[in-house]
Amino acid sequence: CALNCPYSGAEICRLLESMDLTREEVEQIFANLTSPRLDPLEVKLMGLARETVRYRPEKIQKLMREAAGNLSRAQLLEVVGVCALGNALCRLSFLLP
Repeated sequence: CALNCPYSGAEICRLLESMDLTREEVEQIFANLTSPRLDPLEVKLMGLARETVRYRPEKIQKLMREAAGNLSRAQLLEVVGVCALGNALCRLSFLLP
């Protein structure tokens, strides 16, 4: 994961593996932000999620506008919420022992 969070990373891997992805596929997805197992929208959203870690508003806004054309309002809200929550959890994990 972009923030190298061992807690969230382990949980993400566990969840994706439960969806029939192998550990190697999960690592490849996070390293390259793409996979034959992802559809084109999921690939775009992976790039968007990664970009939110870097806090470059102009880039985030551009990617969000591109994604918005393919999503309902509810889906867009979910994407924003998941990215925000993921970033917050990873950053707060630095407080753990």
